[in-house]
Amino acid sequence: MPAAPSFRTLTRKDHWFVWRAGVQALVAHCPYV
Repeated sequence: MPAAPSFRTLTRKDHWFVWRAGVQALVAHCPYV
């Protein structure tokens, strides 16, 4: 088994949290949002 899980092994909930974190990171760097 691979040491680190790939995106394929993530559940829908995991994908949501990853996507959400990415969005929040972008918003934090966009002062016009």
